[in-house]
Amino acid sequence: MEIQRSTRDGCVVVAFTGSIDLFSVSQVQRALLKDFSDQPLALICDLAGVDTLDPVCATVFSTVANHPASRWPDTSFLLCGAQPPVAEILDRLQVPHFLQMYASLQDALDAAMARPPYLRDELRLAPTPTARQQHAPSSERCAGTGSSLSLTPP
Repeated sequence: MEIQRSTRDGCVVVAFTGSIDLFSVSQVQRALLKDFSDQPLALICDLAGVDTLDPVCATVFSTVANHPASRWPDTSFLLCGAQPPVAEILDRLQVPHFLQMYASLQDALDAAMARPPYLRDELRLAPTPTARQQHAPSSERCAGTGSSLSLTPP
């Protein structure tokens, strides 16, 4: 499995060449999650070079899209260029029902750029001290109240 990355118009394009199978699927997943962490406008998987896709491994795209680190749907996640045998497997697994698939890379780029600005230009806010306090462990919140609550065994 060969993975090439490029950036076009704020979108990260990840082009795969070879087979996506049990031996390469973890490499594909790691690459996509890493690219999501950069918070691009869109992450586009160019599948034009994928000659075979093991149906068991085809769920990698939905797994990545639903991973907490993916920031999807904030970052568009698009698939494009799938050859007929690969597209057939993705279609059989109903991938197009929850991830957008395009015939060409240019179609995917056009779709990413056509996304309404209010969905693309979201202000990322840092956590506030109040939010951090609300998510602090109970023992830390109770420490200043004089409560005898302890979450650790005696």
